[in-house]
Amino acid sequence: NIGWVIICAFQTALLPIAGQCMGAGRPDEAERITKKMLAFAMVTTVVLFSAIFFLRNQLVRIYSLTPEELEVMAHFTGVGALLTIVGFYPHSAIPLATFRAAGDTKYSLVLTTSTMFICRVGIAYLLSGYFGLGLYGIWIGMAADFGSRSVINTIHLKRGKWKQKKVI
Repeated sequence: NIGWVIICAFQTALLPIAGQCMGAGRPDEAERITKKMLAFAMVTTVVLFSAIFFLRNQLVRIYSLTPEELEVMAHFTGVGALLTIVGFYPHSAIPLATFRAAGDTKYSLVLTTSTMFICRVGIAYLLSGYFGLGLYGIWIGMAADFGSRSVINTIHLKRGKWKQKKVI
């Protein structure tokens, strides 16, 4: 997934920058840089996945498939692109780099594990298996994971409790 590659690049860049800010005793600067990185990542995500959505029919033609298979693939590519945008994917992952740089690794671990288990596994299982939504149910579970993690990360970032952590 190209979205994951982009987010990993932003996280990798942010981790040493936020770490340097925290080490220099400037947590407010780490927060400011994180917010700028989030804004840039969100714009990048919206532009890239909007392009994927609008060009999905042309993009799937690189595969040698039947017309019916191409139609299904284009449909799911479009749904995936839209869910990546509305799930605020960058907000679900990028702040975690700043929290880790600040020494708040327990928060990152507990949040990621919890939302993945509850949303990706739980909601996806219920929607895809029990309610028969199939792949749509799995993607809704993933979007719920991204969305819930995004909301919780935004609250945690604004509260600033992570700024009081001490790195050894």
